[in-house]
Amino acid sequence: MCTANHNDYKDKFDALKFISETHRSLHDQRRKAELQAFFTSVTFYALIGAGKFTGKVQMPQTNYILFLVGAWAVLIAVAIVSSLYLWGLHKANTVNRCFAEKAEDEIAKMVGLGKPKGAGSPLANTRVWQIAMITILSLAVGVALTFF
Repeated sequence: MCTANHNDYKDKFDALKFISETHRSLHDQRRKAELQAFFTSVTFYALIGAGKFTGKVQMPQTNYILFLVGAWAVLIAVAIVSSLYLWGLHKANTVNRCFAEKAEDEIAKMVGLGKPKGAGSPLANTRVWQIAMITILSLAVGVALTFF
C-alpha cells in the first residue's frame, strides 16, 4: 500500500512538472516572437521617419494627396495588424503562465510550501505599452510625412 501511494505521488508530481515545463517553454517561445514582432514594427516606423528627415524618402510631386492617403493606410494597417498579433500572443501567454503557475502551486502544496507573497502578479501590462508605442509611432510618422 505504501508503494502505491508513493507511485501515485510520483506520477502526480511528474505530470505537474511536465505541465509546468511545457507551458513555461511555450510562454518563452511566444515571448521571443512577441519581442521580434514589436521591434520589427518599431523599426519599420523608425526607418520611415528617419528616411523622411534624412531626405531618403522623396515625396512625389504628382498625386501627392493620393500618396499620403496610401501612406497613412499602410501605417495604420501595420499598426492594427501588429497590435492584434501582439494582443493574441499576450492572451496565449497568459493562458500558459496560468497553467504553469497552477501546476507549480500544486507542487508547492505537495512538498509543503506556501505560495510566496506577490507571486504571479504582473508588474506592468506590457501589451498595453507595446500597442501604445506602435500607435504613437505610426501617428508620428504619418504626421511627419504629411506636414514636414
